[in-house]
Order: sequence, then C-alpha cells, then structure tokens
Amino acid sequence: MRKFFRFVLAIFAALLLSSAPARADGAYTGKIDGNFKGWEGETIYKLMDGHIIQQALYHYHYHYAYSPNVIIYQGSQGLMIHVEGDDDQDVHIVILK
Repeated sequence: MRKFFRFVLAIFAALLLSSAPARADGAYTGKIDGNFKGWEGETIYKLMDGHIIQQALYHYHYHYAYSPNVIIYQGSQGLMIHVEGDDDQDVHIVILK
C-alpha cells in the first residue's frame, strides 16, 4: 500500500510540474473535456490538457455540466477531485494518464 501511495504522489507531483500555469496553492486546476455526468463507481474523465482520471472509490451522484472546472488536490487518503458548481462531496481519484 505504501508503494502505491508513493506512486500516486509521484504521479501527482509530475502532473503539477507539467501543468505549472494551472497550479493554485498546491492544487491542480483544470477542466473536464466535454460532458460531466457525475459519478457512477469507476467513472473516467479526460481533462482538457490530456490527462485522464478515474474514480477510485465507489460513490454515486448525478450532476450534469458541460466542461466544468475541477480542482485536484491531495487529501488525507489520496487524490481528491472537486467539480466546481457541483455541491456533492469531493471524490477520490487516480490519474491514469
């Protein structure tokens, strides 16, 4: 589990470094590429900068938005994503690409 956590942190650090203009207070800010329809369990979204994220823990919530802004940050138990304009809880994610 520790190796996995270190791996995720390394990916997150690489993401932040490769997206320097999009950083804000240690968090990555970006935009979903196209329709956002909430979370279903293992939902995958592509971001406008080409990164691909996947929901890591089960949570169901429907919310539609077109290309919403997102904030990805390090939570106490891994990477989290906040979708701006959605009043639901933030969701655990992994970065696939």
